[in-house]
Amino acid sequence: MAIMPDTIGVSFFASVKDNQPIERPALPIDNLARSLQVFRKRLRKSDIPCWSPTIYKPGTTRGKQNVEWLTALVLDYDDGTTMEAAREAWWMWHHIGHTSWSHTPEHHRFRIVLPLREPVPAALWDLAWEGGIEAWRENTPGYDGGPDTKCRDASRIYYLPAHREDQEMVSWVTKNRYPLNIMPRPIGHPWWDKLRARLNPPKPERPKPIRICHTDVQREIRDQLAQRPDMRERWAGQIGATISAGTAKWIVCPQCKRKSVWYVIDPTTKRSASCNHRNSCGWFGPLWDLTG
Repeated sequence: MAIMPDTIGVSFFASVKDNQPIERPALPIDNLARSLQVFRKRLRKSDIPCWSPTIYKPGTTRGKQNVEWLTALVLDYDDGTTMEAAREAWWMWHHIGHTSWSHTPEHHRFRIVLPLREPVPAALWDLAWEGGIEAWRENTPGYDGGPDTKCRDASRIYYLPAHREDQEMVSWVTKNRYPLNIMPRPIGHPWWDKLRARLNPPKPERPKPIRICHTDVQREIRDQLAQRPDMRERWAGQIGATISAGTAKWIVCPQCKRKSVWYVIDPTTKRSASCNHRNSCGWFGPLWDLTG
């Protein structure tokens, strides 16, 4: 059985606006547990000091790009999940819990801190976090609620326990010393591969563009003008014809240039168009050749 490490690396901040981490790279875990059981009385939330389970690159300030290691999984519950339900779900792993600033007896709001068996590199944190959330789901089958999944940022900071006047304060530390292990396993491990696929779903293939040849479009229009009455009627409007008794008239002839061409709207009677001047012109042809 894995034994809980004696120390944990964490960073402290004077307030939520502070970006200069005060690092404790080897804080005794029991000291962290005691610190997370002390409720500081404050009038404003912004005055509460903060901490994070992070080790930063030397000489850098708070920011995701500067995090090197994460040493604990910290989960915020504010959706109505009860402390009893969360404690039962995480009973087999050592953890520290405490109510948060907005907690009431009617609506539990609290935080659970699970120190890790080994620190996780920042580059793997998104996957490790997903592993922690999956562990919650597996231990609460059928339950829809749970931790706030927006709190996965590697550089996220957390308020130390604090309270207002007459506010209920609850904290606990489990006796179990078995540490949570969410160090991602290499590719080929089915459980972790499932989480990788969830984080990086395959992108849908872009549909191949349909290349439409101009000649194909013309052929389609020609066919429709030869077969569809509605298209023939619309065509009459486009070329300036006058429709009377089912016949389009007074259309400019492509050959003699006089308004002497006509055609019937119903193609079953006659498909082609014809010039009235049979002797002097005699043009006839498809509707496609008529341009108005």
